[in-house]
Amino acid sequence: MIDEILDNLIYIDNKKEIKELLESNISVDEYLNSNYNRLINRWHKEYPMFDIPSGLLAINIDGNLHYYNVGNKKYNKNTIFDIASMSKLYTEIMLINVLKEYNLTMDTKIKDVVSFYEKINELSFGDLISFGNTFLTSLDIRNCKNKEEAIKALRTIYIDEEYRGFYQYTDLPIMVIADILETLTNMSYKKLFDKYIIDMYDLKETYLEVDSEDYLTINKKGVNDPKANIMGGYYGHAGVKVTSGDFSRFLKIISDNKILDKYLVRSKYIRKEDNLKADNVAIIGNLSLGTKDGISLASIYSSKKSYTIQGSVRCHAESNEFIIDGKSHFASFCFFCDLYTQYENAKEYEKVSGKTITKEYEVDKLGKLKLCDIRSLLSYKVKPGFFKEIIDVISKSKLIELYNSLNEK
Repeated sequence: MIDEILDNLIYIDNKKEIKELLESNISVDEYLNSNYNRLINRWHKEYPMFDIPSGLLAINIDGNLHYYNVGNKKYNKNTIFDIASMSKLYTEIMLINVLKEYNLTMDTKIKDVVSFYEKINELSFGDLISFGNTFLTSLDIRNCKNKEEAIKALRTIYIDEEYRGFYQYTDLPIMVIADILETLTNMSYKKLFDKYIIDMYDLKETYLEVDSEDYLTINKKGVNDPKANIMGGYYGHAGVKVTSGDFSRFLKIISDNKILDKYLVRSKYIRKEDNLKADNVAIIGNLSLGTKDGISLASIYSSKKSYTIQGSVRCHAESNEFIIDGKSHFASFCFFCDLYTQYENAKEYEKVSGKTITKEYEVDKLGKLKLCDIRSLLSYKVKPGFFKEIIDVISKSKLIELYNSLNEK
């Protein structure tokens, strides 16, 4: 069985390390915590004013969920997390469902649906979800106080001509999709979410609005994203609150129904930052795919048919299909950490570093809010990249769980 698991790992050439790891019969808990602690202790030397980031890992093997804590704090399957940009996945699935119901396609152009995106009306839905252009707005959404002002600012969107055709990951195209879907269906984003996500897939622990002591956040009335809070606490790009178990179940539903299969194709766009081919992302441009050289937010320990999705270095997920003995096996993980909730520690860090990673602001309806941007603390860079090292450890933990689960059958 080990050799068959290894055959699915096409992004690593020397598989001796994984073979020895699986043969060692080490438990996931032992492997995960020893390696997480090793990495975090190294991180903590540079950021001693922070508590050790704690998190919850949910590994899903063929629908069977396994939970693991890392760090000092103990979270459980009832803990509800703000999943940042991972929220985009829900909007993309929503888009796929709405297009099908309205007999539209990813090739349908904006101008054929709405008239108020004059500067990008020749683009299609497919152009938007690919993140294949560099977008700007004439009015800054972050300066708005409510959804009405923000929508007005969003509709000033245009392409930076200097970087037309360059891949750039951004919230803007997904926000545009949310706006268009609201107009097309005459339904609010909340009603769209309920109909095309919650009800359609019978999700019990996935929310846009939640009032629970189990909700882990620094903004009980919102999320750690100013644009989403301006929109009322959520919109297409951010604002979903979910348990690790329900997110894992959602990934399995997507896999079982092959909803994303035709979109898991490598993008042919060029990245603005380095003028290199963006061959580590799928057609849906916030889904990362594995690469042989490791230049991807996807772990090299993922299977041939896999993708990852991430959100502001506080949450990350990976979905895999493994073919073993001629049978398909689902293996995924989602990892949510709490570093962004350490607002007071972040203020101490600002005094020492001179950097600004926090912000206090106020919007209509939700009132006073806080922002804690931790991306400078857990780098997303893939070479070198501290967070990527954590993801590789977690992805290997998934392999251990897969092997142990199949061995028990």
